[in-house]
Amino acid sequence: MRLATRALLLALLAQLLQPAELLNPSVLGTLRRCQSALPRRALLPRCVAGVEPEAEEPPAAEDPPAAGAEEQSEEPAEPKAKSEKALLKEQIAELERTLTSARGAANAAEEKLKDSGENGYMLLAANFERARAQARTSLKSQGRYGRVAAVRPLVDFIETFDALQAERGADAAADPVHDFYEGIYKQLQEQLGEWKARAFAAKPGDAFDVSQHTMLDSVHDEEVAAGVIISCDRPGWLMGDDVLKSAGCTVSAGPKAVPKPEESAEEGAEPQEGAGKEEAAGAGPADA
Repeated sequence: MRLATRALLLALLAQLLQPAELLNPSVLGTLRRCQSALPRRALLPRCVAGVEPEAEEPPAAEDPPAAGAEEQSEEPAEPKAKSEKALLKEQIAELERTLTSARGAANAAEEKLKDSGENGYMLLAANFERARAQARTSLKSQGRYGRVAAVRPLVDFIETFDALQAERGADAAADPVHDFYEGIYKQLQEQLGEWKARAFAAKPGDAFDVSQHTMLDSVHDEEVAAGVIISCDRPGWLMGDDVLKSAGCTVSAGPKAVPKPEESAEEGAEPQEGAGKEEAAGAGPADA
């Protein structure tokens, strides 16, 4: 009831007021506040608002989704999932490659760390000592091989020199020559002693060794087995354990082969058979 009365009063007031007064901001504001207090169905006349009230538009109803829209939206989901899987696999492969290279770099860093600091110094010192020992052994062996190669051609000269010095005192006219070379001979013997060079002879009864002996002759011997030295015909020379010249010797070939008894019996039986045939042939005419 109060609302209807208020609306009626506002309508009358709007009819009484002139249009110019309605444009007054204070009056227009008062009327609009009163309009907002009234329910929506009780609206002021058009002359008060100046414009027709706009009807509120109902909210637009959303179109229902089409039946095939959901199916269409679900269809590309599977290819999309596949592409995501492929992308994930590529990322995993890239990470594995990165991990492999990183592991190799870590191992290299660990190896480099081992060679640094106190451990690296000890390792370097051990390697240096090992290399020095190997170099010393190599130089020693090379020196031995070189010395053997240098002395081997001099063996014949040394043997000839020894034979000439052995003739000293046999001829008084030649003794001054031997005395002149005596100093050189002594120096040569001292040098051979330092090199541990010496003459050696093959001992009869020893087994023949190709590395130290040369077989100059081979004979049959009833008492000496085959491959055993019978006599030494030429001395050899050694320098330490290296052979400068092998010793020449005569080696036994063992006893001679004896023919078997069966073969000798067969050979003796053949003439007897022939003699028996001749006797039988001679006795035939006499009996007749």
